[in-house]
Amino acid sequence: MSELEKETGDISVLHWLIYEHLVHNCYSETANSFSSSTQISNINNNSSTNSNEDVEMKDAKRLDTTINRPSSFNQASIASEDSKSLEDRKVIYHLVNSGNIKDAIEYCNSAFPNSLSGTTPESLYMCFLLHCQQFIEYIRIDSNEAFTFAQEELGRFAYMGEKFKSHLQDVISLIAYPDPKNSPQVSTFLSSVKREELANELNSYILAFQKLPSQTSIERIVRHLTVLQEQLEAESNKDKKILP
Repeated sequence: MSELEKETGDISVLHWLIYEHLVHNCYSETANSFSSSTQISNINNNSSTNSNEDVEMKDAKRLDTTINRPSSFNQASIASEDSKSLEDRKVIYHLVNSGNIKDAIEYCNSAFPNSLSGTTPESLYMCFLLHCQQFIEYIRIDSNEAFTFAQEELGRFAYMGEKFKSHLQDVISLIAYPDPKNSPQVSTFLSSVKREELANELNSYILAFQKLPSQTSIERIVRHLTVLQEQLEAESNKDKKILP
């Protein structure tokens, strides 16, 4: 393989990684523009006119072994998801990120039936997190309404294990503060960062519910490299202790 072929293949891999990241995170317009400008959808097309396996396919197979990606190096693994489903995920993401939790739950139930049924540990915990955030949104506008919501909706989660109980106690404590937004102990719950974290978590959950990767290949690669770096540092420190 020539250096030019290798470089072309590596660029194709990078293009796919970027495109996957954009689709995963609901950047539909950017993903479509990027796909068109880089001709990602045409990566497989050349194989029909070349008797030898093209360089992109070789790099794709090499990449598969490190990131668990489907073997077809094109949009096939996400094309079935990234039209209506992508737009649905995008709507849900923005609803959560803007604090419209009730609408987000209703839209999610409509677009992805049974995703929030509470019949699996994952869906039950996702429902719990959404209800906690809905309580927080009520705290922003009306503590009385928040109290009523806590009694009617959150109480049922109190006996579902320590994971639920601990988080629930932290969230419920907001009601004891006259000005929680400016109280250092609990103000973090009312930050926009918390909304964004929940929006990302729900997005990943929906992808997993659809039997799609809940993390991007880039995220898995970074996690793998982080673990590898920690192992190397541990080995290096061990060697330093052995030296006289």
